[in-house]
Amino acid sequence: MRVADPAPTSDLPNWARRVRPLIAHILREEDDLLARWRARLIAAFLLACATLGLAPYIALVFLALEAKLWGLLVLDTTILASIYVLLLSRRVTNTARAVALTLSCFSIGTLALVSRGPVSASLGWLFMSVFLASFLLGRRSATVTVAGTLLVLMGVAVGIATHRVSWAFAQPDLLRAWILTILNFAFLIVVFAATNVVIFGLLEREDAARALAESRLAEARRHEALGTLAGGIAHDFNNLLVPVLVNVTTVHDALPAESPSRAALLDAQRSAEQARDLVGRILAFGRGMDTERTAQDLATIADGAVALARYSAPDSVRFQFETVGPAIVRAAAAELHQICQNLISNAVHALPQGGTVRVAVSALDDEGTPWHVLTVTDNGVGIDERTRERLFDPYFSTRPVGSGTGLGLPIVQGVVTSLGGRIDVTSVVGRGSTFAVRLPAQLRAEPSDAPASSGAIANDATSLDGLRVLLVDDDDAVRRATLRLLGVLGCAAEAVASAADALALVRRTPDGWDLLLTDFRMPGQSGLDLIHTLRAEGVTMPVVLASGHLGDVTEHGEPPTATVLLAKPFTREALASALASARASV
Repeated sequence: MRVADPAPTSDLPNWARRVRPLIAHILREEDDLLARWRARLIAAFLLACATLGLAPYIALVFLALEAKLWGLLVLDTTILASIYVLLLSRRVTNTARAVALTLSCFSIGTLALVSRGPVSASLGWLFMSVFLASFLLGRRSATVTVAGTLLVLMGVAVGIATHRVSWAFAQPDLLRAWILTILNFAFLIVVFAATNVVIFGLLEREDAARALAESRLAEARRHEALGTLAGGIAHDFNNLLVPVLVNVTTVHDALPAESPSRAALLDAQRSAEQARDLVGRILAFGRGMDTERTAQDLATIADGAVALARYSAPDSVRFQFETVGPAIVRAAAAELHQICQNLISNAVHALPQGGTVRVAVSALDDEGTPWHVLTVTDNGVGIDERTRERLFDPYFSTRPVGSGTGLGLPIVQGVVTSLGGRIDVTSVVGRGSTFAVRLPAQLRAEPSDAPASSGAIANDATSLDGLRVLLVDDDDAVRRATLRLLGVLGCAAEAVASAADALALVRRTPDGWDLLLTDFRMPGQSGLDLIHTLRAEGVTMPVVLASGHLGDVTEHGEPPTATVLLAKPFTREALASALASARASV
């Protein structure tokens, strides 16, 4: 463990800087807040006894030598030597130090009380033992110490009553006074110990709350970092896919209809589109692409979540996906993906020895109300009744520390509830679990702005003959591939590599362009900056703004008028549709 650092060394007085290395081994425990403070209290107590205890020890030595009290001299010397051993030894744990100090005070108090009576400060030593047990050892040790002290006090009372205590001889009224002392002292130590238990209980809760807050902050930072990484992946990887999809289309159209290579190009296109969808799912998980709730196909998103889970799940886990067809619900795609991903992840976690995760989307009519039901079933360890009662409690997790936040199912329940649905859980220990999510069905799908993924390369793209397009993209391969595709669509296009070059070209020939097609993320000025600059200069031509993550665009506010968003990587059909929409918006 690291050495605790109660205060910067430069802020300590000179004597503290000299003493601190002496007690550094005691301050090494940093497991939590209470451990640090208990270590400091032990160090302070031992250091005070080792230094301030020298004066009374010297006085006791002279007294013992004069009265020839050799037993007392040996006892005091042993106690002082033990203090130095506890202070300087690096092999003794702080718990052992606390136990030794508590037992020493209790033993000294008990011996002094039995042999000398209350005039020997024996009650002070007993009180100190309760103090040390309460602060250094916790509730149970404090209770034991208090009980032991009360037994000693009662034992002395019995000794007084039976004339077995030498210092009580010839004092007939001492028993009454001693009982009064017991009652007062017992009250004080019980109240003191109970107060300390309450205080330390509150401190433990405060420390747990602080640790939980730090854990939440760390988790939020991890999610933020994951979102940033996902955005970078989307931009860079989608830029790599643009030339693949575009050039596959171009080469496919250039081949004769009977060429066997056309089938190979279709396979290449499908693989590239699957890669694009995979990036989209990663992005939806890491950042949450959508906030607006629209008509979404639950079956498609569940299928995608299963495909993503296959990449990270162990080989011993098998997946099955079943659906009766489209299942349209009103939600954000990221919300549905979050539901699917959390339930599938929990199902995989329930299969430590491997097994099957079955994901199904079905329709249900409940008393005239149509529902779509997402069911995630595993044949794993199952959930016992006690755990099932706490499944949706925030921060409750059955996973090992560090491998789960306990937020997955509460988030799922919150999202499902906000969508007007519900989640049901059934489980049998040793046989598996089933999570069924009901969501209200939307009978008719709303029109979507997102371009559909094509399974084959079509040849009936919208005619854009003669459209003068200025293309701006900092990636050479994307620029070349998009120029080819624009040529296939019949556009008269010219390409530049930066917003500054585009501005210079537009300023030289302001009437030479019908449309601007620009990337969003570029060094220097972004595509959005370019659009704002052109609008400020009075250039009103329509714009298509392309990005690997459209959420990056909307985070900067609503795009200017006559601007159509285009997701990268795009197919020929998606590009043609975006160009036609932008031209029609003017």
